[in-house]
Amino acid sequence: MFHLGGAVARAPRDATAYPGRDVDHNIVIDAAWLPTQDDTVGAAETAWARAFLDALRPHRAGVYVNFLDADDDTGRVREAYGDDTYRRLAEVKAKYDPENVFHHNKNIQPSTPVRGPRSRVARVGLPPEAGEAPGSATG
Repeated sequence: MFHLGGAVARAPRDATAYPGRDVDHNIVIDAAWLPTQDDTVGAAETAWARAFLDALRPHRAGVYVNFLDADDDTGRVREAYGDDTYRRLAEVKAKYDPENVFHHNKNIQPSTPVRGPRSRVARVGLPPEAGEAPGSATG
């Protein structure tokens, strides 16, 4: 359980991607078992964690994206950010990662689908290669 408040609560809700600034606590529920234990132990631990989460549902104000797990559906990503922030992040994703290269976490889909030939990638923050103008793109 993480106590929030203080500086976290003083930032405006839409100032960053993290919208849960008005809650007092954040809790993560982990199901854990040893690799040498039978699969039934993992299933029992997972069932316990899900039942605990369900019991807390009436008191829930949202979800923290870094606490989502592989079995959480994509709707929970939108829930973590809220509709307005998710939309803004999807627009940023469409601009800087339209091909969704960075997709191995709980992913925000680019706001527009990629069409046509492979897009060009800008070298940001790296010195230009010989004969290349600063800020030019490579393919």
